[in-house]
Amino acid sequence: GDDLVKAKIPFAKQMVDDFEKHGQMMIGVQEVALEDVVRYGIVKLREGTMEIEDIVEKPSVEETPSRLADFGRMILNQEFIELLKKTALGEGNELWVTDAIKTYVRSGGIFLAKKVEDGQWLTTGDPLNYLKTVLTYAMDRDDLKDELKKFWE
Repeated sequence: GDDLVKAKIPFAKQMVDDFEKHGQMMIGVQEVALEDVVRYGIVKLREGTMEIEDIVEKPSVEETPSRLADFGRMILNQEFIELLKKTALGEGNELWVTDAIKTYVRSGGIFLAKKVEDGQWLTTGDPLNYLKTVLTYAMDRDDLKDELKKFWE
């Protein structure tokens, strides 16, 4: 993957803890800028919950159901794996998990969206975001942050 989740408690642990508590499958999400929705799978939540009502792969800005982007961290159960095996290949002859999630929730299944607690999702898939990610981590290092601050002055 071309992304990282920077959090006080590792995001995978946050997800596993929630799964052990609720027993529901989930996918990691974070709000993105409106102009960036065209780059991600975007989820629509059922009102007042973290339950996914719909998911759209790379919607247009005009048609996006929200700004909550899925960033590929998932906890799946065996039932869902079986559904994936039956899911037709999508664009680019690839398996699109978003298609299977859409099918699952439309058939009445519960699939949760999980936001990062005490942290953030950082993408490195393009030069600017790669640099932002490196600088975010560098500014947390005692041996680097003072020198970086001097450099920017």
